[in-house]
Amino acid sequence: MEQNRAGCRVGEQVPCGTVVGGEDRLMRVIWVLTALIAVSWTVSAGAEYREHEPWPRFRPPEHHPIPPREGWREPIEPGHATVHHAVAKNDNQACDNADADPDAAIVACGRIISHGQTKGGYSLPVAYVHRGQAYQDKADFDHAIADFSDAIRLKPAMSGYFAMRGAAREKSGAVDGALSDFRQSANLDAANQEALSGIKRIETRSMAAPASAVASARPAGPASSSVPAPPPEAVVTTAADPHACLLYTSRCV
Repeated sequence: MEQNRAGCRVGEQVPCGTVVGGEDRLMRVIWVLTALIAVSWTVSAGAEYREHEPWPRFRPPEHHPIPPREGWREPIEPGHATVHHAVAKNDNQACDNADADPDAAIVACGRIISHGQTKGGYSLPVAYVHRGQAYQDKADFDHAIADFSDAIRLKPAMSGYFAMRGAAREKSGAVDGALSDFRQSANLDAANQEALSGIKRIETRSMAAPASAVASARPAGPASSSVPAPPPEAVVTTAADPHACLLYTSRCV
């Protein structure tokens, strides 16, 4: 076969300068086996060393739970967001209809109040007012007055809240407190008809009470005689006195 100037044969498949033979393949096999043995020994030695360590190489930090801050609520899982929204919507509707179903309104408004005020959520003072109205419909005036007081604490400039508490106090028998609430409501809003009607109603009863007490304490008059009185122009005469005198007059005949 012809050779070129570099000494390589023309048309040879193996690149010129490459040594091919059994010795080369054997050296490659020995090198690969040696590398595998070295890697295996390194891994096994490291595992044996870690087993005899007096302490772990990595110790996770201790977990100290932090108490939640006031007003914090657990985040709602994405899967429960729709359910929570539906429950909140039902609570809003039930709390708004205190007159239709007072029991359901008390429960729904209570859940809203327990969640606290949220941005864009149900108004907390309104929830107190609606639950107070539900309690008032059930004649539970103590709880109604307490809820109206909480609403006033949150919004003290609302005239209607004072009028509602005044009505509940009036029905419970606390007339002095009711009159004070009605007057405060009228001071905040001079056009509040409920407050004006309450003031007029209580003051009218207060004025009528002393008059009735005086009338009941007045002694009864003497019993009238069954004998009829003589007419004014009747003339009385006696045998001893020949003159006849007219009764109830100063002249005699």
